[in-house]
Amino acid sequence: ECVAARLFGLRAEALLPGMEGAAARARLSGLLIGAELAGAKPCWRGQGVVVIGAQPLARRYADALAAQGVAATLTDAAEMTRAGLTWARRQILELQP
Repeated sequence: ECVAARLFGLRAEALLPGMEGAAARARLSGLLIGAELAGAKPCWRGQGVVVIGAQPLARRYADALAAQGVAATLTDAAEMTRAGLTWARRQILELQP
């Protein structure tokens, strides 16, 4: 079943009584994460995967990868940003006379 049809179905369900907004958002997130990972599968298949992001979204990606048999390492985005900026600062300071 194509993603577009599933998205349309989700939209139709959301218009009917009984589907809570949180449930619709969770299903939408799952559909989009699944489509993204399917499209990028050649890039991550057989590779070590690190998911950099904020919880709980990063956890959703890791869970989706785990369903495909890929163990992902989770890393906090803020922590990685600080580490990258610290590294860049050191590089700049090393270049200064």
